[in-house]
Amino acid sequence: MKRSDAIIIGAGIIGLSLALELRKRGLSVVVLERGEPGREASWAAAGMLSGAHDPHTPVQLHEMAEASAAMYPEFINAIEEASSKTAGFSRHGALVVSEVAVCGWDDRLVGADSIASLEPALAETAGMVYRLEEDSVDPRELIPALLAACKNVGVRVRHEHEVGGITGSEVQTEAGIFSASVIVNSAGAWASQIHGVPVVPIEPAKGQMLAVIPEHGRGISHTIRNEEVYCVPRKDGRVAVGATVERVGFDKRVETETIQQLHQLAANLVPSLGQARIADAWAGLRPAPPDGLPVIGAYDEVPGYFVATGHYRNGILLAPATAKAVSDLITNGTTSLDLSAFFPERFR
Repeated sequence: MKRSDAIIIGAGIIGLSLALELRKRGLSVVVLERGEPGREASWAAAGMLSGAHDPHTPVQLHEMAEASAAMYPEFINAIEEASSKTAGFSRHGALVVSEVAVCGWDDRLVGADSIASLEPALAETAGMVYRLEEDSVDPRELIPALLAACKNVGVRVRHEHEVGGITGSEVQTEAGIFSASVIVNSAGAWASQIHGVPVVPIEPAKGQMLAVIPEHGRGISHTIRNEEVYCVPRKDGRVAVGATVERVGFDKRVETETIQQLHQLAANLVPSLGQARIADAWAGLRPAPPDGLPVIGAYDEVPGYFVATGHYRNGILLAPATAKAVSDLITNGTTSLDLSAFFPERFR
């Protein structure tokens, strides 16, 4: 039997961020991943750190989203220092295009005469344009850096270790039994499939995305989004475009028609992207709870068992705050962040 202070089930950004934070606090940590670390929802994400600015973010999440977005520069610095890798953080800001005025955003409105110089690709876009001080991260850089950081500080990450069930302080996998006084379920879309503990009501929500390569000099310098689509620039010149929300179980197929529709929506928003070559297309499975809110906290009836999952569309954004809050609960029994809306007991 392999023993440690803490076992984390799932090596997505939530699980790995929590592992890094717990290790910094002196705990020995094992992460058990059913496949390849970070290659599910985290890998598929766009990486926008939009906080409460995203209209899809529930109001109950605004405080945590803002807190987590503010933590990102320090979070990135810690990862890059521990990994000696770049983590793909960008401070390029965002432009939100809206057909109607956004209440409370008057001071963010960009004048029509300024749009062409700020973002030429939007020069002839209909609608009002609002500028936000908003960051983003490229998950294809962040996840490898975070994984390397974890390993470099002594976190043991086990690939191809699917968890079948939990009995007391023991976690059963096909590769053997692992034991710890603290067990955290961060298994994402698969969080409900662990036996022996209360079921976390999580379902997969498929998201399809694509990346395009604009013609020379015709890319974008801000994240640009409206109600239908978002376009996120990468440092290598590509633009990530997304995303769908589909309740189709664990189906991860990429559908040509859907990708073409997304490409057209991007072209409607940023005309120059219509001529951009599609370089890649992919799909990921977001962990979706019934009410759209994360599931974070302890199950009192199972001593030492915690959950940190169900982040749905906000896993990348909420990783630093989740890691700190859950680490606080584990090591101190309390946290300064209000998690009351996210406690698992709401599903009883």
